[in-house]
Formats: sequence, structure tokens, C-alpha cells
Amino acid sequence: MASGSDINSYIWDNKNSENRNEYTVRPINDETVYSLEGKDEFGCTNRDEITVVVTPTPTFEIIGENAVCINDEITLVGSDKKLEYSWKNKNGDEISSSTSATITITQDTTLYITGTAKNSNGTICSSTIEYVIRKKERPTINANYSNAICYGSSATINVFGSSDNYEWYKNGKLISTENSYEEVITEPQKYLVKGYMNGCDDSISIDIAVKEIPAIEITGANEICFNDSVVLNATAGLNSYQWKNLTTSSFLSSTSEEIKIAPKVDSKIEVIVSNAEGCENRDSFDVIVNSLPSFTISANENSVCENSEVELTTSNDKLTYKWENETEFSSNLNKIFAMGSFPMADTFKVTAMTDKGCIKSDSIRITTKARPQLNIVFTDSICFGKQATMTGHNNTAKYKWYDVTNGVENLLSESSSYTTDALTENRLFKSIATSNGCESDTTFEVAIRELPEVKIENSPIITICDISSRIEIKKSRTSNAFPFAIAQATSKGSSVSLYSSTNSLLSAKYSKPASLNNSFRLGEWLAKISSFIVVFYLTTSLLFSFSTLSESSLVTFSTLSSFLTKKGIFKIRYKIIIATPSATKTIACTFDGLKLTASLPPL
Repeated sequence: MASGSDINSYIWDNKNSENRNEYTVRPINDETVYSLEGKDEFGCTNRDEITVVVTPTPTFEIIGENAVCINDEITLVGSDKKLEYSWKNKNGDEISSSTSATITITQDTTLYITGTAKNSNGTICSSTIEYVIRKKERPTINANYSNAICYGSSATINVFGSSDNYEWYKNGKLISTENSYEEVITEPQKYLVKGYMNGCDDSISIDIAVKEIPAIEITGANEICFNDSVVLNATAGLNSYQWKNLTTSSFLSSTSEEIKIAPKVDSKIEVIVSNAEGCENRDSFDVIVNSLPSFTISANENSVCENSEVELTTSNDKLTYKWENETEFSSNLNKIFAMGSFPMADTFKVTAMTDKGCIKSDSIRITTKARPQLNIVFTDSICFGKQATMTGHNNTAKYKWYDVTNGVENLLSESSSYTTDALTENRLFKSIATSNGCESDTTFEVAIRELPEVKIENSPIITICDISSRIEIKKSRTSNAFPFAIAQATSKGSSVSLYSSTNSLLSAKYSKPASLNNSFRLGEWLAKISSFIVVFYLTTSLLFSFSTLSESSLVTFSTLSSFLTKKGIFKIRYKIIIATPSATKTIACTFDGLKLTASLPPL
């Protein structure tokens, strides 16, 4: 705009222009010189110049995000730091006058930012831009968990909401990216869970406390025998008890601290308990079931003869046993019991025990069988040289007859009746009757009655040849037995029977001395008789005869050895002839058909 007095026309910037005092220019350079010429009515002119300095309209950008998570702070910065800024909201409230502005976004927000530039001559230029910030919703995070966990239990935490993914942190360390997390808790825990959605995140803090668990212990016997029971006890004073057999996967009936069980196999028993805080704990207990003894009992006979014995035997030598009527266990596998009279039967019991103390009993029934009636008839005394007959009258029994005179059973007959040879001395017999596997026996004696004594008077020689004659001989000075001693060649412990002059039996045990063969020595009593003859014979065979023997005389049998090889029991008969002649005499005697001639010297 120009001003002056009496000016009729104006020329701007050397150009024609309307006669007005205003001129609008559009400078294209940062600094332009404009001129004005004024002419008055007289044609007088004058010039003036003006320099127009162009101050550019400030242009700038806002550096920052235009979409921000709700409740996040955002800092926006003007791009031209030479400008002066004014930050206003849509209500015209200025929120910042610095190059930057920091605001918290709670909703969609529109900002008006004015940037002002001032040149050197004081010209001020400004421009305003509108900046819209869109809010972004944060993800929602919710958690499902127990804030107090029993010691040693597993805590499971589940998070849910609008998050696309999650991050779990404990002690500042990433531990999971799942929407759930599980951990066994033994101490208090603190977790931070972050959720992400559309570039926004949110987080929650999770605290878990630890509750004490109850102390629990099962006590009781850990070994039992099959079919036995055991009482188990758990720690007392707790809120609940639940028992279970883990071996069979079955729950047990007791809900108290005590339970009584009788498992058939080795079992692991568990109890689950809880305390007032609802925490559980468990303990298990092994119960070993030991087998009962395995054995059988048998008898040598299940049916035995009356008044006999039965032997019972068990089958397992690894066990100990307590037999009927015994009070202690022992390793005896056998036991003998006496049976009573027919028709008695008895049941015998034996109890077996293993090394684990397990006990089992078994029994066996034994019956008796009647023994046969003997029903024998015999003559208990006969005359010297006669025969004896003995007869059994039980038609259902079988009989055996034995001569047991010398203490050894010598079988005579196996028929129902037996007649002896002519007997010259007392004899002892035994009869056995057998029926149904049982025996009855008896021993009886047949006594020999002596024949009348015959004595010839006034004979210069007293000769005793007849077997019916009575012989007077002296006995031992130390005993009433006839002191015959025999050393004879047969097996050790065998027996030889001798008969005295009165035909009574003399028995002697003997063994063979190394220096003797088929010989023996007479005892000292022979020395008391001045002159005699001794005749030995076996059945009908004469063995030896002699006379005038002294105490130390050695008698040798020339034919005895042939008899000693038979059976082992022999009966040797002898006769002694005593005479008192005044001169040598010849004596002839006959013994059981054997004739004997001997010379007797005078006394």
C-alpha cells in the first residue's frame, strides 16, 4: 500500500497499474524488491522501493503413532524443530507448547498442532494440522486358579480372554507361552501373565500360597501267614481316611485310622488322608503273605493190628512239626503211636510250621484189625524120651511153630499141628497164628518128667550109660551153672546148646579164637572127678568120646566141622560116665543107638 499527498497516479514495480494505492504481489523469491512511482497533477514523479522478504509458510509433520493402545501414553514430536508449536485438543485446550507432546490415550483423540515460524524482520508465519489418534483396545485377561495350594500338589492356572497369545513370567524369566500353566508347588509362587492383541498387551499378577499337608505313617505287621489278618494303623487325628489295596486296585471299607485286612497275596496297602485345610497326603505299606506249610502225612499202614504200633511220617523236611500230645515243635519227621484193642480207631494230628512261623495242621485216621485167636492145645509135660504134639484150632488162621529153647526162633513147622521128636529135656516152644495180616503168639514150655532111677548094687564099676540114669556132677564153685566153656569155629555170636547129664539145656555164646579149630577146653570142675568118660554126639552121629581128662585137657572133634556149616544153630548132647574101678575096666554103653566102649583106669 502506498501513501502520499497530491498523487494522481501510481506505477508499481515498473509496470502499469491501476491508479490505486494498493498492489498485490506474489513474490516468488525469498526476498523481492518492489518499486512505486508516484505522479502528481503537475507531472512530477517520485519513486520509492520496498523489499519484500518472503517468510515461507511453515510445513511440518507429526512424528508418532496414530493408533495407540488404550491407556498408553504417546509422545508426538513435530518434525521441524525450528518452529514453535502449540498442541491443542478439540476443545481448544492447549496441552503442550513444546516441540513434542505426551498424552495418555483413553479414547479416539483429535489434536490440532500449530507450527509457527518467525523471520528476521519479525514476520510470523504459522500453519496448523489436524492429527487424529485412534485408540486400540487392550486384550482382556482373566485367570482361573486356586490361590492356595497344598504342599506338593500341582497348581494349574488357566488364563482366558481376548488375547491372541500369552507370555508367562516367573522371577523375570519367561516360562511359558501357552494359555495354561501347571507346576508342583512346594513354596509360595508369583507369576506375571501378559496377553497380546493387535499390538496391545495387558498383564495380570498371580500369587499362590502353600498350605501344609498332613503327616501320615502306616504301622503294623508287614508279614502274615495265609488266611491270617493284620491290623494297620495310620497317624491319628486327621479329618478323613481312605484305604485302598493298590495290588488289586480296590478300595477298602474302613474310613477310620485303623483297618483290619486279610489279603491272600502280597499286597501294597495305601491310605489317603486329609487335614482341616483340605490338603491330602498318602502313605503305603507292604504286607507280605507267607505260604502255609505244604506237606502230607502218611502211615506205614492205615489199618494196623490191635495193640501194635503205627509209624506216621511227614513229607517235607524243611518244616518243623508238633505231633499229637507234644507241646514243642521239632524236626522229627516220624512219630510212632501205640494202638489199642480192636475195634478202636484213632485220628492223629500233626501241626507243621515254616521258618516264617506259619502253621497248618493235618490228621490221619488209623483203624485197628483184630488179632486171631490162638486156640492151641498142647501137653505141658511128657515123659523123658517121648514126643509132644501141639495143635491150633483156629480154622481162619495159619500157624507156625518154633523151638525157642536157646533164645533163637528155630522154625519147626508151618501147619496147624506139629509133633516133636522124642524129647529128653525141657523145651520151650512158640506158636504164631496169622490172619488178615495180624499175628497172635504165645510161648509155652513142655517139661520132661524124669524116668525112674535104676541102680545096680555091689558092682565094682558104677556105670551110667542109660539116658534115663541120673548123673551126679559137681557144679561150679562160684555159681549154680555148669561151667562148660566152648570155643568153636563158627560165626561170631552164634549159639550152641549143650545138655547136662540131667538133660537140661545149657547154652553158651562163643567166638572163634585164632589158635583153636573145632576144639574146646573143659572147666575146672572136671578135675574133681577121678575118672570119667564124656560122649558128645549130634543127632545120630557120634562126634567124640574120651576118658581120663584133666582140667586142661583139649578136646578136638574130628567130625564136628561138617555139621557146623549147616544153619548156625546146633544141639550137642553129651553124657558123662563116672566109674571107680580098682583096675582098668572096659565099659560098653549105648547112647541113642550109638555104642560106646571105653577103658577106665583105677582110681
